[in-house]
Amino acid sequence: MPIRLGDKGVVALSELALGKIETFYGADQTFITQTVGTVAQLPDGRMWEMVSPPQKEGALLGSISEGLLQASADGNAFSDWSLFQPAEAGPPGSNFEVPTYFGRGSGGWVSKVVDPPHNSSTAAPVGNGNEYRFFSTDFSTAIVQPFGDFTQLSPEATESTSYLRTLYLNGNPGEPCVSGCYKPLVSPANVSLSAKFGEEPDLTGAAYLAAQNANPFGSLVALYIVAQDPVSGTLIKVAGEVKPDPVTGQLVSTFKNTPQLPFEDLKLHFFGGSRAPLNTPAFCGSYTTSSSIAPWSGNPPAEPSSEIQILQGPNGTPCASPLPFSPSLTAGSTNIQTGAFSPFTMTMSREDGQQNLQSVQLHMPPGLLGTLATVKLCGEAEANAGTCGPESLIGETIVSVGLGGTPFSVKGGRVYITGPYHGAPYGLSIVNPAKAGPFDLSQVIVRAKIEVDPITAALTVTTDSSGPYAIPQILDGIPLQIKHINVTINRPNFTFNPTNCAPTAITGSLTSNQGVVGALSVPFQVTNCAVLVFKPLFKVSTAGKTSRAKGASLDVKLSYPKAPWGTSANIKSVKVDLPKQLPSVDL
Repeated sequence: MPIRLGDKGVVALSELALGKIETFYGADQTFITQTVGTVAQLPDGRMWEMVSPPQKEGALLGSISEGLLQASADGNAFSDWSLFQPAEAGPPGSNFEVPTYFGRGSGGWVSKVVDPPHNSSTAAPVGNGNEYRFFSTDFSTAIVQPFGDFTQLSPEATESTSYLRTLYLNGNPGEPCVSGCYKPLVSPANVSLSAKFGEEPDLTGAAYLAAQNANPFGSLVALYIVAQDPVSGTLIKVAGEVKPDPVTGQLVSTFKNTPQLPFEDLKLHFFGGSRAPLNTPAFCGSYTTSSSIAPWSGNPPAEPSSEIQILQGPNGTPCASPLPFSPSLTAGSTNIQTGAFSPFTMTMSREDGQQNLQSVQLHMPPGLLGTLATVKLCGEAEANAGTCGPESLIGETIVSVGLGGTPFSVKGGRVYITGPYHGAPYGLSIVNPAKAGPFDLSQVIVRAKIEVDPITAALTVTTDSSGPYAIPQILDGIPLQIKHINVTINRPNFTFNPTNCAPTAITGSLTSNQGVVGALSVPFQVTNCAVLVFKPLFKVSTAGKTSRAKGASLDVKLSYPKAPWGTSANIKSVKVDLPKQLPSVDL
């Protein structure tokens, strides 16, 4: 079994012999020694041979006495510390042991001497060559485990800690690593605390969100768990189907036919913060994650579970049950000139940790109206299907969903005016695209009725509170967590302001999915009423040759002279005094 150490996934040379003179069988018999008397040698006089099945090409090492050897399980590399080279400092003829690497490439076996670090002042080697315990197959990295009374290879190294040392930079043997070469293998910063020298440590990877429908399950949500060893190139990829409950949104993930590989821990960490894919439950308390883990042996599955505790609300707020509901509303004309055509915009908001929005009712101030002369009312069938034409389009929407300070905003919503709806003379069909990131859930249609006050002509807009055209809470098992809804009525020459400059208000209420009603009021006022012209025309006539018995006819005509839109004040009231010569008929 290859030894894997460190969060970089270094594959160590695993078949190990320490000064042994015997036949040694590793994986695929990758390393063989033979003994003749007290001297280890092969029949042709060689003492050590590296064999790479099936080619059986050997590597000559010469005489080895007390060497420390390692060989890779695939038979293509090994290393030893038996070779000597002259010391650059010290008495003439002195030498020291150096680790040497042997690898079999396409051109045969090659060797490479790896110098241990040297003291800059004396040029003497620092530490002992045997402190290099394991090497990666490309010899770019080594495992260092200090021992004995030797000078440590790095100030950080201790006898009880193993280190990963980079021997050269950027994969280039011509660039030896000078500083920042050591990294501890056992620390909370890089590997699990359970990883010890000589054990199987963590092999890191990533979890990826699969493309909608274009995954092995054809499902809305799926996961890929991927881990790759950068040295050996071993790639592990497991696909899992994720099924959201259409009512509660609970996620059930299923990974079938996983590889039959032993492992100690599988840890999945999903990112937190503003881009977190998960959110905690709405209420404080204990929540259980259950599992069913089936073995390849065919025995019954194990069903372990784990609990999490939710102890506070968003941003450290106290726990609350029921959740609060204090939505906010901003609304008004973007141009406050009296009598002028102006876009009208409205934004409804709720904060994290509050009840979700279910329905809206808004009362417009008298005089804030829309003209129907340039629009076509959309039919009922088209309104319900979200297929109204551009001749009925009067505005657009932006809906922000999700938690945190930067929720995802879905743009491109459309607002259409319709014919009679739910007993009102007019209605709205609000069509919002259900697209967020990689997900496309088609569109959401919300319907509303527009009532007209028979006395003041003031408008009241009310969205459906239930049924298929109400504001949705969950879509295909994905909780929407609607945070902001912006509606802008911006069809040219459609919405116009009142000609009353007295302070009024846009009032209404927002209702939560738990039935709580939040009453809202936003001040509304237009300006410059003094510049409006008010010269209405009033004409009354009656037919001649009338009698008391048969009465008299009466024609009344009230009109405005032709003038640019928004330059004349609207009529507030009309009082008519008939002449005494035209009394009412006695009844």
